[in-house]
Amino acid sequence: MASAPIPADTAAAPVILVGNPNVGKSALFGRLTGTYVTVSNYPGTTVDLISGSLHLEDRRHTLTDTPGVNNLIPTSEDEQVTRDILMNGGTADIVVQVADAKNLRRGLFLTLQLAEMGVPMVLALNMEDEARRRGITVDAARLSHRLGIPVCPTVATKGEGIQELRDRMSGARISKLTVPYDPNIEEAITEIVSHLPDAGITRRSMALMLLAGDESLEGWLAANVSLDGRRVIRNVRERLEELFPEGVGYQINRERLAAADTLIGETVRQTAPKGTPLAQKLGRLTTHPVWGLPILAAVLWLVWRFVGIWGAGTLVGLME
Repeated sequence: MASAPIPADTAAAPVILVGNPNVGKSALFGRLTGTYVTVSNYPGTTVDLISGSLHLEDRRHTLTDTPGVNNLIPTSEDEQVTRDILMNGGTADIVVQVADAKNLRRGLFLTLQLAEMGVPMVLALNMEDEARRRGITVDAARLSHRLGIPVCPTVATKGEGIQELRDRMSGARISKLTVPYDPNIEEAITEIVSHLPDAGITRRSMALMLLAGDESLEGWLAANVSLDGRRVIRNVRERLEELFPEGVGYQINRERLAAADTLIGETVRQTAPKGTPLAQKLGRLTTHPVWGLPILAAVLWLVWRFVGIWGAGTLVGLME
């Protein structure tokens, strides 16, 4: 890792990598940028951000790898940093979301939030080879049509799909998909958006964050929304909390997951996992509620024999 990055074209839109933890963002970042990267702290935090230079159509963009997140309504410093980067850039940036093709539900949960933010985006379905081995096939073309954005299968560790992903970044688009929420939530969104100023992301997404009880936005509210507007937002949120005892944020997330499940039902096909018959049989036996226990006992006995008898007894005796 070098400390002197290739300078980026300041006129080119920054590109931001976003995704869940452990979906291969770092491997994809390395494939897209190469050797020269810089590491810096996001202002006011201890979170490291890695940036590099990305070449698209003879232009150099700054590519930033954000911390892995499960939700853009932050519950951790990492999630808040990623959300703030999106807010500060918004439609001025290109967002490349990296999703795990074999665990698409949690990836699409994030996709729907990015769609609500109104950011130009591309979806990379990474680990596509692992999905195939598990018998999971994602219809990328169908998913692209439903989301209204480019969708590209990739295998970052092998470099598969990287050039196609580069080609599609220039065609990043704002998703046309909208999650229809409970009518009471939709009414609350309409009430709130009229009191919100323009930001890097849509007013609808800001309203949903506020309704979900995002406390990290209190400072932004105080600086950008009038006292009367903040009072309206508080009253609307309190009214919704009475209607949804489990929490407004819980209801919003549940409806997003339901929308993700609908997309999966339309675009994902599950078949028998690939593998040898012996491997499949062993897998079933080791996870069986009855036969799994004696197999576990046998494995533990073998480990004890290896470590306790041969290692600590025979091998130590030979050394002495």
